[in-house]
Amino acid sequence: MSHDYSENILVQESTGKLPQEELGWEIEYAYNSEQLGENGTFGIGMIVVA
Repeated sequence: MSHDYSENILVQESTGKLPQEELGWEIEYAYNSEQLGENGTFGIGMIVVA
């Protein structure tokens, strides 16, 4: 599949732009790279909307 038509481009990045641009949220794409736990990617006290 071409990178230009991948799920990342068509869904994740497009959807992530809305809360980032409209609400000023910081967006992190962590699929297949997130480390879980207290010292993980997002630490404690973060709200993750899935």
